[in-house]
Amino acid sequence: MDGPVCLIVNPHAGAGRAIKLLPGVEAELRAQGRRFRVERTTSMEHAQELAREAAAAGEIVAAMGGDGITGAVAGELRDGAGVLAILPGGRGNDFARKLGIPADPVQACELLESGIERRVDELRKAAEEQTRIARKQKWPTLSLGVDAGSQGVDYRFGDGYNFSVASLVFTWRLFDGGGDEARVRQARAAERQVVLRQEEIAQQIRLEVQQAFDRLTTARDSLATAAARADAARAAFRIASRKRDEGVISQVEFIDARSALTGAELNHNVTRFDVLARHAELEYATSTGEIPVEPGA
Repeated sequence: MDGPVCLIVNPHAGAGRAIKLLPGVEAELRAQGRRFRVERTTSMEHAQELAREAAAAGEIVAAMGGDGITGAVAGELRDGAGVLAILPGGRGNDFARKLGIPADPVQACELLESGIERRVDELRKAAEEQTRIARKQKWPTLSLGVDAGSQGVDYRFGDGYNFSVASLVFTWRLFDGGGDEARVRQARAAERQVVLRQEEIAQQIRLEVQQAFDRLTTARDSLATAAARADAARAAFRIASRKRDEGVISQVEFIDARSALTGAELNHNVTRFDVLARHAELEYATSTGEIPVEPGA
């Protein structure tokens, strides 16, 4: 694939793995003599914006990170707006693995030199066409041949000199040692492999969305529990404050109530942050920025 590269990197992918491997990727791109620029993402929306601008500029969009940034960028380019190169830099990298892309992003860069642009859905169409061609090779063929000219020592036109020949040839290979059948079986196997790969990728995406949705639901439930505990701690602290003013409880008991309130409020804030983080994970998994009410909705 020719052309400059816009390398979109998720700096947080794989707990910093993408950033650690970035110098090696840059060195490989320089060795290829390829023009490139590096953009670090700050959010899914930022990654999509960068991909959109790079595609409009005619650049190859290289997503370096995990399945989150890959899904976000692929979603932006899904209508054929540009070319996507995947450089695995996250933990799972399931999408890249299903497509047979090396787990090492430096090795994946080599596909920019030797790889062929391909749509995932076109792989299935190509496999189906290969099966169709293999089947047709078993069919009998009918050929028509026509020949005309002049004959004799002297080239002349007229009776006795002109001739024409027409032939109809019917060919049917009754036995070829199983070669045609083997080609059909091979084409069918390739087609099944592509179908299974598509189904695997689709299932993986559905699983990621479902898991992200479940984590968000759990986080929201935890937030409700944390809010209730914070409310209870505030009520207990108000009671402890009145009792302290009345001299009913000791200073130690008052400090314990205040510490319990501080801990409950801190836990409430941490849980709120966890909900936001799970919300962002689901946005990455869906690659749309829209949160469904139910998984798959």
